[in-house]
Amino acid sequence: MGSKIHIPFVFLPGRKRHCQPVELGISLSYGTCAVKPPSITTNTTTNMSAADKLKDLPKVDSVLKEQLEGFSPDKLKKTDTSEKTALPTKEDVAAEKQAKAHLEAVEGFNAANLKHADTQEKIVLPAKEDIDAEKGQQALRQGIEAFDPTALKKTETCEKNPLPTKETIEQEKSA
Repeated sequence: MGSKIHIPFVFLPGRKRHCQPVELGISLSYGTCAVKPPSITTNTTTNMSAADKLKDLPKVDSVLKEQLEGFSPDKLKKTDTSEKTALPTKEDVAAEKQAKAHLEAVEGFNAANLKHADTQEKIVLPAKEDIDAEKGQQALRQGIEAFDPTALKKTETCEKNPLPTKETIEQEKSA
């Protein structure tokens, strides 16, 4: 099968790409790719000998090769292509300009314009209320840590579970 199939690609508007030809038993050629409506043309070529074809063929799955050989442009549906490009809003443009100006200002900053500054460390003492609150917390912790359980007196626990009287039972039944 020495047919040449031109398969156009659709890329973003304004961008062009050059693709290299690929041979899969069928000679597929790719040209300059740009936004075009799909079109497929077939031409017959017999420039290559059978030995050259086998030597230059890449290893391709046989299922894919059969599908490519059995391709028919008659099965394609006619479609109209439409470009949908959303232009940026004024706010987007202004934000991008502001970000660009900020980056340029940072990149163009001259460190030689800086003046030397001496660091002064100030010691801030806590307020009287903070000191009193901390003393209270320390006293509480110290009381818990210094607790002596041997100073407790022995007691016996007596659990009382009074049973309801007959009158209480009758009131609950009637309610």
